[in-house]
Amino acid sequence: VEIKPQGITVQADIPLLGNNIATVLQGKLYTKDGNVYFKITEFDVENDLLGKFTIDSKEDILLLDKSKLPFDSKIDSVMQEENQILIKASAHKE
Repeated sequence: VEIKPQGITVQADIPLLGNNIATVLQGKLYTKDGNVYFKITEFDVENDLLGKFTIDSKEDILLLDKSKLPFDSKIDSVMQEENQILIKASAHKE
């Protein structure tokens, strides 16, 4: 995993049925309605049998659901920096 201000890159080799599949997943984190999501910008898959192709995914991945946070917490912002992700949250208990 490589975390940069402009995005996150995940590279993995996946063994599947005797074949090795190389994958590269790129994207960004963002908040919406108090939840944290991963937006896929590129997903490449490559192996010797199938060659290289790109998977087009319109689905964003929910990483942090606000309903599961303790103390009525709220996610205020999420930022990607060099080798780290910063999540700013606040709690408002009445």
